[in-house]
Amino acid sequence: MKNKILDYFFKQAELGNWENISLDKASKKINLDLASLKQKVPSKNHFLVYYHQEVDKLVMNSISDEEIVGVRTEEIILELFMIKLEIMNRNKLAISNIINESFKDPLFTIINLKNTKKSINSFLKKANIKTSAIRQSILVKLLLLSWIMAYRKWLYEGEDNSKSNSILDKSIKKIQKNTSLFD
Repeated sequence: MKNKILDYFFKQAELGNWENISLDKASKKINLDLASLKQKVPSKNHFLVYYHQEVDKLVMNSISDEEIVGVRTEEIILELFMIKLEIMNRNKLAISNIINESFKDPLFTIINLKNTKKSINSFLKKANIKTSAIRQSILVKLLLLSWIMAYRKWLYEGEDNSKSNSILDKSIKKIQKNTSLFD
């Protein structure tokens, strides 16, 4: 994923300069006018939203609609989550630094949780789940909790992702076993 916005922000985060980043400075460094940058990243708090949207495009394109025919919904969701973590591995240090610096800001948390719910909804759509709005809302919240637990583990584990993938697998299996939300 070659993208000068991502490259610049991640490089600064890896170097421990996240707190000093401004959109104005970033637009000059990457030679992109401020208005164009703000269309993609309205504020520093939105950077991970932009990144996750770019990753989600890759995730969604990694599995064709034909490949998921006949596959259980929970297996598709698990695979999409695991692919997402795998893609994100190369930026793990920068993501960890960003989260460590930004997590104190409640607006950062709200913005990123809303985006994660949107991502999960797109995964459910890809998995072709058809359910009522209430059931889908509950399922999204349960999957959000599963994702947060796995994501926290992923941030601090090595390159192998086995522990975070295991958390996702166990969580999704519990949802499937104890509810009828995937049916």
